[in-house]
Amino acid sequence: MKKVLVIFLVFLAILGLGALYVSTYTLKEIETEGCVYSSESQIKDEVKKYAYMNNTILLYWRHKFKPIKKIPFVAKLDITFVNKNKIKVKVYE
Repeated sequence: MKKVLVIFLVFLAILGLGALYVSTYTLKEIETEGCVYSSESQIKDEVKKYAYMNNTILLYWRHKFKPIKKIPFVAKLDITFVNKNKIKVKVYE
């Protein structure tokens, strides 16, 4: 019984440390490229609204499975990491 409790506590500790590490990936800066018809501020605002919990990792995964599609004149957005607090958005209009 004690072995199971120790394994469970170790698992919870690893899970907690992982969550703490992921929480350091805060979206602070967005760099845009390719904006012709849409303004950079409009793209940045939509990406910020789309970012779940303002986290770059969660934004990347969410965009990978369900891309942002509601911006006028924008056919597609490519989101790449620059560092853990900055992303680059390439706009295809």
